[in-house]
Amino acid sequence: TFTSDSLQYGDMVHLGGAEVFERRLIEHYTSQLVSKASSWQKFVDGLNLSAFNSNLIESKRDWRKRFATAFIKYKTIEFDLSLGTMTVSIPTSVRDFDD
Repeated sequence: TFTSDSLQYGDMVHLGGAEVFERRLIEHYTSQLVSKASSWQKFVDGLNLSAFNSNLIESKRDWRKRFATAFIKYKTIEFDLSLGTMTVSIPTSVRDFDD
């Protein structure tokens, strides 16, 4: 369950599961998406280039899907909260979807 305060709290975003993303990564992609229709692949390639220039390890290809899923979840929750919903819950299974 998310509230507006919990969604905006801290530098990291955890939406369930094993992945945690830096909030600035999501906001950076959002600004790129608004200013130019950047693809997921080009965005990840840009991050990999930055990582290469900083002697960091390249992101694996499956991270594109994980990041895309996290981005869509984050923006959907953010949108729902902006409409005035006090709390937003993400169902963990199909059975929980209508609760």
